[in-house]
Parts: sequence; structure tokens; C-alpha cells
Amino acid sequence: MNLSGESATVDPAYGSVLGYFNSTGTIDTTSGVVALITAMPAVFRNFDGIPHTASFLGNASGNGASFPLHFNGSGAASPANTVISTTNFSSGTLNAGSSSLQYNSGPPGFYMFGCAFHYDSNGMRTVVIVQ
Repeated sequence: MNLSGESATVDPAYGSVLGYFNSTGTIDTTSGVVALITAMPAVFRNFDGIPHTASFLGNASGNGASFPLHFNGSGAASPANTVISTTNFSSGTLNAGSSSLQYNSGPPGFYMFGCAFHYDSNGMRTVVIVQ
């Protein structure tokens, strides 16, 4: 996750996404839809200097997401190994440079995610596609 210095990307299927990207430990300043493999470990990392969350907002579809008008997720950290598409899933607050507990990507699907702190103010959101 990184909001500092990033611009929203317009994904052809999901619209505006901001602040989330796949990473192997390096910062990517291009926001994007996140792709994960079914039932893999998933860890969220905050790459910038302000707190963020990765919070499940609901199911999307293969053709688009109808993101909620306002943040409707949880900001409380879910227990380790929780499937990220579980209702009320959240990484919890991740301060600058910190990483979440290890979670599970779960079953195939298209899932909307947003930041409890920056969804309403900055549109920090993405779709996580698990294949």
C-alpha cells in the first residue's frame, strides 16, 4: 500500500483504483488491480508514512465493481490466517513500514478492498482477483 505520490489508475473493468499494488518488497508507484493465487499466504505492507488498512468491502464481478459510496468495511485487524474475503476482514491499522499478519487469499473470486482512513477522502481502493 502506498498513497504518497501515487495517482489513481483507471482500470478498464473496475474504474479508479488507488494505493494498492502487487509487490515482492519494492514500492510500485502505479496503483493497480491486485492478482493473487488461490489459497496462498497474503501479507499487506505499508510503504508510505501514513497509516492504512486493507479492508474487505464486498464481492465484485469479473466485469466490474460497484464500489460502495462510502467506506463500509472494518478497521479492526482480523486474526492470522483469516481468508481475506471474509465479511469484516481487515489487515487492521498498518503504520509506516509495517506489515500485517499473514492471511489467506482464499477461494477464486473478485473482491473489493479499501482503506478505512483514505477511502472516503482519497478514493483509496482496489479489486483483488484471486485465481
